[in-house]
Order: sequence, then structure tokens, then C-alpha cells
Amino acid sequence: MIRIIKRVNRMKNFENTSSRRKFMTMGVSSAAVLLGGAALTHRAQAGSAQNNNMLSNGTTITHSHVKAMTSDANLKIGDTVCTLGYHKVGDDGDNIYIIGSNTSTDDGGSIISLKNGLNAQGIFPGGIIRVEQFGAVGFTQANQAEASIDNSAAMTNAHKTGQVITYGAKQYRFNTLVIPFGGIIGRGDSTILVSTDTSTKDIVSYQGLVNHNEVSGIFKDFSLKVGSSNQKTAGAGIKFAYLKGSNNYTSHIQNVNIKNIPTSIHTNNASFYTIKDSYLSAYSRHGIFVDVVNKFTHERDSNIENNVLDSKLASAVAIKYHGGSIKVANNKISGGLIGIDLSPVNASPMAQITGNVIEKQKENSIRFTTQTKLTANENTDFTQLLISQNRLDASTTKGAAIFISPNSFTLGDLSINNNLIRFHGDAQAVAAIDINNSTRFMINNNTVNCHNGTGHRGIHISEDCSSGILSINHVILPLNGHTLNLSATTTSV
Repeated sequence: MIRIIKRVNRMKNFENTSSRRKFMTMGVSSAAVLLGGAALTHRAQAGSAQNNNMLSNGTTITHSHVKAMTSDANLKIGDTVCTLGYHKVGDDGDNIYIIGSNTSTDDGGSIISLKNGLNAQGIFPGGIIRVEQFGAVGFTQANQAEASIDNSAAMTNAHKTGQVITYGAKQYRFNTLVIPFGGIIGRGDSTILVSTDTSTKDIVSYQGLVNHNEVSGIFKDFSLKVGSSNQKTAGAGIKFAYLKGSNNYTSHIQNVNIKNIPTSIHTNNASFYTIKDSYLSAYSRHGIFVDVVNKFTHERDSNIENNVLDSKLASAVAIKYHGGSIKVANNKISGGLIGIDLSPVNASPMAQITGNVIEKQKENSIRFTTQTKLTANENTDFTQLLISQNRLDASTTKGAAIFISPNSFTLGDLSINNNLIRFHGDAQAVAAIDINNSTRFMINNNTVNCHNGTGHRGIHISEDCSSGILSINHVILPLNGHTLNLSATTTSV
């Protein structure tokens, strides 16, 4: 008889252990449904459940929210707690916790201190971490009462886990946020991060990892904004910082809407980055600023593609580039001072500007100049610049549509081809395509419409250029002629 009882108990242990495995692998909401009302009244059955070894290392308890869990004096080491919300049932903060006694600091999510001296360790079933599981409260149009809640602390604690944090279809009010690594994934236009910051700080700063290459930062499917374009005078919406030793981390931005922030995105040549399918608007300084922080160059091109950049502010530059190999393709760029401003501080990388629509800038659609930052012998030759198949509406610009004028080194291997340009320019604009201090270049198969005879000229080649070729370019109704070629070694074929 004793052997039979032991065998039955072993079977119960096996069945209950299997049930727990099932419980731990399903979502929290599903687990709550499985537990049902019996779990909410489980405390009355705790003794018998424990004696029957309901779970192999403790008791299962369901609480409606985190405050109820922290107040439960009867929790003990090894217990499993299922919460149905963080502040209240159904607020997306539900989670599963294991009760323990480690000395880790309470961060409001992965470790939560209990009033009985123990703590609860968050399990986050499925490996997905929601910002609500750290106490953040988003608001919707139907729930405006929570619009004033500051989520800065909850968001910071969630991102300290180093994971990609999921945000719901809500608005989240905060100040600024530092992300060591990981990132943000939202639910499209319905996920809106609203910053209250009025300082010159960056709103979201991504750091990468010190001495750890190939770290990915992912920012996808959300909006980031401040109240108005004059709320901040400096700072970026998202900045990818450079930490010494992090020479090769990857950053990916997709379907992100950033509005009313001086610089929408600030990245650098230490990060291999992709920025795509995003809408950047009302920036007063830069839509995208690509900085140079060291001499590191990637073997692959970073990509800026399929974005819309739109700013009517007078000094705005849609894309400001200082270095690193880059491909800028299929973007729509409207307004501001300059569309794409290439001003490299080192000479090794390659830039491709292809398939973009660039319109209504005050100075230039595309400009290439140089700055001296590294030593003179490092600034000897830019590897390659390709400007191809762009549609440029320069009917309101004062300068050239395409202006090439490096001043600290000679630009080599330049190709400008198959662009469609509508050009006006003022008295200072020499031509729609203005080339200076360049060698080994080809200008071919471009079409320039000189705006009913008011555009000064199609193409200008300065005397400091060499070894160039001009071929099959079409200039319609120029005021001062088709091409002015002052280079002795540049030929038309």
C-alpha cells in the first residue's frame, strides 16, 4: 500500500511539473485564462496545494497587479506569481515572476522588491519585453486622464535590460532616454513618444557597447516628436553615440516618424546604419546628420533609402554627411537650405546619390564641399562620387542644382549622369551643374530645363578641373549658353 501511494504521488509530481512547463511557455494572458477564477482564490487552498506538490518548487499565485503582489506577505522563495497587469488588470503590464532573495537592485520590472523582504524576478514569457512591464503608462484618446504621466524612469529601466523594448498603440510622455543597446519597436503610427525636453540634449541616445562589435540597435514602427519646432534649439531625436572601442556596430531605423526636433537623426561612421521608410519633418538643422568620429571605414555602404524628408525652415539641411561609405537612394527631399550636403572630413569613402527627388531648396539640391579635420596626407583624394538618376527641382534655388567644389583636396572619380534638372538660379548661379577642383570625371546624359530662359547655363567646368569628359547632355533654353568649359583637359564627345 505504501508503494502504491508513493507511485501516485510521483505521478502527480510529474503531471504538475509538465503543467508548469506548459504554463511557463504560454503568454501571460493565456496563462491567466487557464488559471481562471480558482487561481484568484488560491490562497485558501495553498496548504493542500503545497502538500500535493502542485508546482515542483513552490506555489502558483495570481494577483491582479504588481502592488497586490508586493503587499502579499505570504509569498515565499520559489513561488510563481502571475500578474494580470502592472497598475491594473489589462494595462499590458502583465507578467510572470519567480520569488527569490537575491540582492539585485529593484528596477520596477526585472526585479521588484516585496514588502516581506524578498523580491520578484520578471520572466517575460516569449522573450518580449513591453515597456508597461516596467510601469510605463501610455494614454489614448479614450484615456486622456493619463496623458500627464512622466514615463522617463520606467522607460529607462526597461532599456537597461539591453533588449529591444516593445511599445503599444499609445502615446508615452517622457523627457529624455539613454539606451545602452537594444532598441524600440512600436505599432506604427499609433505608437507616439512625446518628449517634454526643452534643453539642448539629444532626446534618445543610443550608446552601443564598449569593446563589443556587431551590436545592433533597432528602431522601428513608432513616432517621436516634441510639441513645436521652437521647443528645442539643439539636439537630435535619435543619436547614435560613439563609445571608444565600438567601431563596428549596426543601427537600423525603419518606419519612424520624427517631427519638430532640430536634428531628426544623428549617426556616425562608426555605425553601419540603415535608415529607411521613415518620415522626418520640421527639422531646423538636419534631417539626417552623418558625423565622423574616427578613421574607421566599413566595407559596406550604409543606406539612407525610401525616406521622406520635409522642412520649410530656412536653415534646414535634409542630409548632412561628413564621412563613411554611403548610399542615398529613392528619397523624397523637400524644402530647406540644401537637399544633400556632402562635406567629408576624410577622403577614403564612397558616396552614391541615386534615384532621389529633391525640390525647393534655397541654395543647392546637391552640394559637395570638403572640410579639413584629419591630417593633410589623409585628405588627398575622395574615392568615388556617383550622382545618378535624380530628379531635381531647382527652380527656386539661388545656386546650382549640383554644386561640386572641394577645397581641401581634389575630387576624383566623379560621375554625374542621367539626372533630370529644372533650373532657375539667380545672378550668382553660374550653371545648373557647377564643377570645380575635380579630376577624372564624366558628366553625361543629363537633361537641364533652364526654366523658360531664365536659368543661366547648363554646365560649368572651372579651370582647376582636369581629365573630364562631357557627353550627350541636353540643355533647354539656357540664358547664357549650353556649357562653359574652362578646363584645358576636359573634352566634349
